[in-house]
Amino acid sequence: SKCNQFAGSASYPTISADGKLIAFASDRSGNFDIYVQQIGGKNPIRVTDSPFDEVEPSFTPDATQIVFYSKQDGGGVYVVPTFGGDPRRLVSNAYRPRVSPDGSLVAYWIARQPPVLSTHDQVAVIPISGGSSRVIQPEFQAGKPIWSPDGKYLLFEASPGLSGEFDWWVAPVQGGLAVRTGEYAIFSAAGASPVSPEFWHGNRVYGSVRSGDSTNLWSI
Repeated sequence: SKCNQFAGSASYPTISADGKLIAFASDRSGNFDIYVQQIGGKNPIRVTDSPFDEVEPSFTPDATQIVFYSKQDGGGVYVVPTFGGDPRRLVSNAYRPRVSPDGSLVAYWIARQPPVLSTHDQVAVIPISGGSSRVIQPEFQAGKPIWSPDGKYLLFEASPGLSGEFDWWVAPVQGGLAVRTGEYAIFSAAGASPVSPEFWHGNRVYGSVRSGDSTNLWSI
């Protein structure tokens, strides 16, 4: 394996579907901006350049665009060409965007205090071209969505009401009943606390899980 190190801190890495590019946020120039680099290459390209922190990049399936969160104008999700250009604001009050497998929709977290899941937060989808957004499971307090490989479902952290217990839930994007996974009970039995689901591949979900003073990647 080979590691590349950059000036300043870097976080929120994501890899393009073809495995050729990595996007990440780095504060090497002061505040956090989005950078892109070829896997195994050097000299990352700075994609965004603003005085506002910009994090949580996610590639479109064809790797021609990146969606990301920016603190600009109160916070929201933006879309930008992968190798730089003028960012386009897609939706306000949105955090942690994830592009659908077919590239047509962006799932996001309506977050009041990102990155902390708080009261009245919700999960929604919006066409990547812009337009009206749609809340998934409006009665839920929810956040941190990820897509199923076929794009038909979203998995997210949620409580079915303001006083309910949190768990990972799966819901059809086009409407229907959400299903509770029961993962929180499994984590608790293992002495661990879930942080967030990150990626769904095949029949496995990958996510960060906190146990004691350490946080590790789990396959679930």
